[in-house]
Amino acid sequence: MIAAFTNPQDAMHSAVGPVVRAAIHRYRRVVVSSISFAELRVGVLMGHRDEEVQDAFFAQFVSSIVPITTDVAKRAAELRASFNLKLPDALILATAELSADHAVTTDSDFRCPAARCTVDIVTAKA
Repeated sequence: MIAAFTNPQDAMHSAVGPVVRAAIHRYRRVVVSSISFAELRVGVLMGHRDEEVQDAFFAQFVSSIVPITTDVAKRAAELRASFNLKLPDALILATAELSADHAVTTDSDFRCPAARCTVDIVTAKA
């Protein structure tokens, strides 16, 4: 979501823009899983993302980067075992469940009937 929002060339940019702006306005704080932060950082290091733009987004809108705790790891294991989520996705979803009441993503793999938070999946407009 952040990758698409901060990159106007991203195919999902126009779809996520209004959603991200609305979430920032509504919740006033954005928390990001350390897994998501690492994934975004890889994009910077591989030259796929603009570091200054990404850092500016984090400085302006992200209130915290949430670490993987024992409780997050335990919940992620439950999600992975029960719903065959990829481990990074399970960790991100578990972080959202334990740190926020709402998650927004472009990743359809987050469809999980047992999620303990609201998960909005943004898709490209046809």
